[in-house]
Amino acid sequence: MHFVDPDSIPTTGNAAIDAHHRHIAHAVNHVYEAWKGWDGIGSLDTSLAAALRDVEIHLTVEEIITRGAGYQEWKFHETLHDALRSRLRDVAEHAGAVPHRHLSLMQAFEFFDQMIFQHEFFDDQDFWDTFRRHAEAPRGPRLVTWDSRLVLGENGVDSRHSELVAALNAVHEAIADRAACDDVLARFDILRDDWLAHLETEVTRIGRPESQPAKQAREAIDILRADLALARRHCEDGDCEATGAFLVNQARFWLLDHITYQHRLF
Repeated sequence: MHFVDPDSIPTTGNAAIDAHHRHIAHAVNHVYEAWKGWDGIGSLDTSLAAALRDVEIHLTVEEIITRGAGYQEWKFHETLHDALRSRLRDVAEHAGAVPHRHLSLMQAFEFFDQMIFQHEFFDDQDFWDTFRRHAEAPRGPRLVTWDSRLVLGENGVDSRHSELVAALNAVHEAIADRAACDDVLARFDILRDDWLAHLETEVTRIGRPESQPAKQAREAIDILRADLALARRHCEDGDCEATGAFLVNQARFWLLDHITYQHRLF
């Protein structure tokens, strides 16, 4: 018995977001199974903490992808995410309340119900038109085209951003041309190292490390670092197509969001 069938969740038009939705469904099912089977408080608490963390990461990644893709209603959608984050924090705070464990678990499942059956089933369906435009657009050897909309008027920064776009395109072209795995990995490493180094440099411009904007930026960098590592492992294992899907569905939008939105926070 499970809480939700992962395959029943409607798609959004973006494979990365859809994969996150399925992953969250599996994580919530683990919580439900631990509760129903009563494998012990430790197992239940561990499953619940993992599911809440998965939701937290997903909300951040979804915002970055949709902004980068040009979703026009991203500000309104983020208010929905903020409300979910508020409930998530409340659930996390009371999750270990042993005297009221049953009530805290009911609160957690009510949150998951809202997250999956309301937000994912309905609110996230608004993304379809945005991602359909990207899917239907002619795709040449370049995944991202450097043009005037990406120019910020800061010579040093624009030069660095254009280099990152070129590095992203280089990996995409190598995968599309079915280049040798070593060649793809060499290009990927250049993209990864230059991108993360650039972000580490820019985050220092935000202000004090303990400030909320700095913490949020650091959190996003950590998520990107982990996703880049996973994408590289796919290619190491001979599945460069999975690495290419990561570039198409996530990395390009992440980079576009950094240039057109996140950079202005630094």
